[in-house]
Amino acid sequence: MNRKHWIGYSLVLGALLGVSCRSGEKTPRLIGEQDTIVRFEVVACADTVIHRGSPGTEEIFYGLEGGRVVKLGSTYHMMTAEMVGEPYCVNMRLGHWCSADGISWQRLGTIRQSDGDFTGTSQRAAVWGPMPVFHQEDNRWHLFYVCYKGKPSEPDKSNAGFDGVIQHAVSDTEGIEGFGGPYTDLEIILRYDVDPDSWEGHQGVDSFFPYQIGDTWYGFYGSATTQQMSTCQWQVGLARAERIEGPWSRMSDRNPVDLRSFAENPIVSRLDNGVYIAIVDGGP
Repeated sequence: MNRKHWIGYSLVLGALLGVSCRSGEKTPRLIGEQDTIVRFEVVACADTVIHRGSPGTEEIFYGLEGGRVVKLGSTYHMMTAEMVGEPYCVNMRLGHWCSADGISWQRLGTIRQSDGDFTGTSQRAAVWGPMPVFHQEDNRWHLFYVCYKGKPSEPDKSNAGFDGVIQHAVSDTEGIEGFGGPYTDLEIILRYDVDPDSWEGHQGVDSFFPYQIGDTWYGFYGSATTQQMSTCQWQVGLARAERIEGPWSRMSDRNPVDLRSFAENPIVSRLDNGVYIAIVDGGP
């Protein structure tokens, strides 16, 4: 197999600069455009690792989107949103998959199932964007996922997923092995109708990922102006809390974070050199 190598540069997270850190920890530093932050190796571009016809996709008509992959021991685990069928983008599942090599995957089970209601009245019509985060303090996985309402779309207005809220759930099983659940839902931590910023739109809150710096928790959250698709913008803001459970409040004076013209579903990691990076679905 021919291998191609390239250097990946992280997007500068200016919003992280100046946040307080625990005593003795270094403050996140500004990254120059010429700094090498992460080196990626592209092993192959021939196909996706999971596609129509792959084992486990028999009931997934429209494919997979988003979520997170973590390596636990020698095994990769993935939690992702599965677009099961009609209504499109509303009939959804959150699935748990595993792989020994990151290439061949096996579906293990369902974490959540949407109710598929297409009348615009159910807050759990569609479920998206599962982000599991392990919290050392209580030795459990904390799961954050999006719950949307859904109804038929209108001219230049998407209603397939609107009025999104972020649901928080915690694994019933302690330890790393609790990744696959079951999970118990707790509080909704961010809502479309409680103190939204002016840049947020009809989609509501469309993603959330929490990370800790010192004793403070920060979270990237997203929204989109899907009430006017011809000029729609997908943007990202920051929220903060003293505990992962919340209460969470928007950092409105910094929002939206400048991640250019399109950004969705950030996942934050802290590298060994102390640099925080966010991998985002970006474009165009």
